[in-house]
Amino acid sequence: MNNLEVIKSIFPHDGIYETILGTNGDKGYNLSPIGIIVNNYQITSKIYKNTITYYNILRYPYCSINILNDPKIFYYLLFNRKIDYDVKNGLPKIGDNVLFGSCEVIEDNASFILLEIKIFDYDVSPTIKEAFSRGDSLFIDMLVHITRLDILPKNEVEELIKIISYEMRTIKKISPNLGNILDEIKDYINSKGFKLE
Repeated sequence: MNNLEVIKSIFPHDGIYETILGTNGDKGYNLSPIGIIVNNYQITSKIYKNTITYYNILRYPYCSINILNDPKIFYYLLFNRKIDYDVKNGLPKIGDNVLFGSCEVIEDNASFILLEIKIFDYDVSPTIKEAFSRGDSLFIDMLVHITRLDILPKNEVEELIKIISYEMRTIKKISPNLGNILDEIKDYINSKGFKLE
């Protein structure tokens, strides 16, 4: 497989995916939960300043994009728990599905930088794992909530409409490929006499 085929397999649609970004630099190896933005197979990421990831990227402008679906790993890394990892291309890697890329700052703001990540290497298992999309998961959660609109008492439905409204806004941003379906669902909810926020 070439790089583009691997990218298409891991990131099947445009949107934002939750990954573990590995970096190396003056602060040593670091693994952090970081969102990856995919737009027409261009890969970018917003990195906030005053983080180890930011300082490492400035020193060594490369990263590993670790594709995992285990929520415990995200938790452990968010709260600085130690986990086992290997090293390849001078970068930490976890698991069997990892992309390695060079990082170029394409936007520098007061509180963050926007990186473009150009993939130059990868390690993938025979069954490539798709990256986790919160938008896709929220979509399923929203569908479950919609099934309850005709079942729950009015006061609970009002709270549910607030949740559905939030989920629709978030899905539209994170999984834009679901936009047309979201429009259909919005029309369906409106036809039932409910008003989304």
